[in-house]
Amino acid sequence: MRITVFGSTGKAGKEVIKQALERGFSIAAFARSPQKMGLAHPNLTVIHGELTDLASLETAIRGADCVISLLGPSGKVQDTALSDGVRRIISIMETCGVRRLIQISTPSVADSKDGKDFIFGLMVALVKRSVPGSYAEIVRIGQAVRASKLEWTLVRVPLLNEKALTKKIRMGFLGQRIVKTSLSRADLAWFMLEQVDSRKLIQEAPVISN
Repeated sequence: MRITVFGSTGKAGKEVIKQALERGFSIAAFARSPQKMGLAHPNLTVIHGELTDLASLETAIRGADCVISLLGPSGKVQDTALSDGVRRIISIMETCGVRRLIQISTPSVADSKDGKDFIFGLMVALVKRSVPGSYAEIVRIGQAVRASKLEWTLVRVPLLNEKALTKKIRMGFLGQRIVKTSLSRADLAWFMLEQVDSRKLIQEAPVISN
């Protein structure tokens, strides 16, 4: 199994790579700053590039069985660099015949299965008001994924933490009173990797938590 990982040098990206290597997967990690990877392994190839570099993106994607993207805004974002990058990834995936995309997202991306949820509604409203540029990028990324012809899954997450792996996940939609407000990065990585060869959540956007 060959997986391409975007957002590979962030905390969640590194956790995905660590667990994927433990599963015996071959990893192509796309990184703007490869020196931040801090990991070497015979099954890990780090590809240096920017999200504007079509040749590097194609090198990373071509031949993959699945793309896992941890790309998302952090802090205050005022441009569309990330959503434009995700659109380029999608376009190259479609050109190269790579079908499976697992993309991190948040409850800021609404889903038709969501109901009214007071707590998550407040969280989304706070994001929208305090970091409107980041909120807009999250929404644009979700829209780009949904508009694609890929076998996609949007994994919507609450607040992330550094707690240990439990493999115990709550999964549902807003308003169902199933999901909570926190999730470990270790369990996020485990859940995303569980979706690599599963078809249960194709074109679905569940919210997950511990």
